[in-house]
Amino acid sequence: MNNSIKQAKRELCSFCTGEPIIATLCAITESVEEYNLLIFVRSISDSIPTYIQSVRLHFFLPIKYPDASPVVKLYKTQLFHPNFSASGEWMDNIMRQDETLEDYLMRLIRVLQFKEINAEKVADRNAMAWYNKNIGSGLFPTDKINYNTKPRITVKKINDASSLRRGIEVKL
Repeated sequence: MNNSIKQAKRELCSFCTGEPIIATLCAITESVEEYNLLIFVRSISDSIPTYIQSVRLHFFLPIKYPDASPVVKLYKTQLFHPNFSASGEWMDNIMRQDETLEDYLMRLIRVLQFKEINAEKVADRNAMAWYNKNIGSGLFPTDKINYNTKPRITVKKINDASSLRRGIEVKL
């Protein structure tokens, strides 16, 4: 396993115990590590709008990271968002230059809060039209919490079902 993937895994697992993200490793293959992400952020599931308090995602970290970007897909969550496809894939998933995995995840949170919409990566035209129609209505951002892009990190032990391991708590 190369150093970049090891560092990415450490960063991702650092969100195992604290808000706004809980990340758990669920599968490893020859080409990708798959994580379940539970993101505690208020977002929108339809055009009514109906608000949801959390978003479940699958996060695929390729073994070729950072040369290959992660893939993010909705998991058992209905989301009405311009940058998510009908199959649930986040279309703005390409990592930006000098963006760390932590920065990437914080950007994902801002996207889910409707604080950042990428008009060049529209996957749901109906959601984009609805967003443009309602942009001055006070509906956005859906969650006004400003998560720190560089969370304070403290190390503590957490109990994993299979063993006691060292974990990192993220305080925002």
